[in-house]
Amino acid sequence: MLMMFVREADEGAAAHIFQLLIVAQVPVGAFFAIKWLPQAPRQALLVLALQACAVLAAFAPVYYFNL
Repeated sequence: MLMMFVREADEGAAAHIFQLLIVAQVPVGAFFAIKWLPQAPRQALLVLALQACAVLAAFAPVYYFNL
């Protein structure tokens, strides 16, 4: 059986930086939640909700344009 491997084009530096920044938000958000949720839960949840909306807004063009 002959297997053919097709090399796909690289997404580019901008896509890699975007991916790294999205992943980097996870530990920062977790630290924020651990530190501030016990002290000020209402305000901390508001900030976390805004952060979640910002991530969704960043993913929206990627999904819409099938990037």
